[in-house]
Amino acid sequence: MNKKKRISKDKSYEQWFNELLDNFKGELEFQKERILIEYLEDIHKILEDRGISNEEFADMLGISKKKFDRIHNGDGADLDIIIKMAGVLGYIVKIKLIRRK
Repeated sequence: MNKKKRISKDKSYEQWFNELLDNFKGELEFQKERILIEYLEDIHKILEDRGISNEEFADMLGISKKKFDRIHNGDGADLDIIIKMAGVLGYIVKIKLIRRK
């Protein structure tokens, strides 16, 4: 009988751990999306300041305007494309650690 209780405790712990892990993954995905959006906003501002159209920038990147528009709207954006965009504009990407409040 003790063995049964132990198994159910282990299963309960496993469920708790999996829920905790799922929450962390959700937070991790949220954090990654937030970072990408912030960089896309920065790139958008640079393009506006320089008077570069989305079509011109897509040409500079060597991609179609349609693909650029999808990326610019956050669909398919990843760190690789952000780094490429920054490089084409003469920037580098730097990620900073900020202490949580």
